[in-house]
Parts: sequence; structure tokens; C-alpha cells
Amino acid sequence: GKTREFMTQMERPKECVLCNHHEGFHAMHPLYDSHGPEGRHYVLPQTGDLAHRKEKRLAWVHTLCASFLGDYFQTRGCVCGCD
Repeated sequence: GKTREFMTQMERPKECVLCNHHEGFHAMHPLYDSHGPEGRHYVLPQTGDLAHRKEKRLAWVHTLCASFLGDYFQTRGCVCGCD
């Protein structure tokens, strides 16, 4: 099995992994790696170089982005979240 790693979200998330709008505060939801009770909050890997480094962080999506993808017939089921 996978080893569980615990992370703490210290500030309100602004980065949506589905779009490039990262300004201001918007309703956000965690992005899970699979559907159902076995799903875990997806973790984004560390990226960038020394000048533009982003540390490993939890994945979040705008509520509106996730709702749109979940309702559209061609992308339905590609975003896992909770009810």
C-alpha cells in the first residue's frame, strides 16, 4: 500500500489546477485522486527552478471550474471531489 503523508494547509488556497486565474479569493474545493472513500487529497509535486520554485502542495480547484467540468458531457467524471 501507499504510505500516508500528512500536510497542513496554512493559508486559504488561491491556485486552481484547472485554470490560470489565481488572483483574489474564490470558493475552492480539494481535488481528490480517485472517487469514493479511498480518495485522497491530490498532492502537486515540487516544480520550477530556484527563482520560481513551488514547493509540494495540496491541489485545489475553483468550485465553478469543477462544477463546469463535472456537468459537461465530455468531461463528466474526470474531476473527483466530495459531496
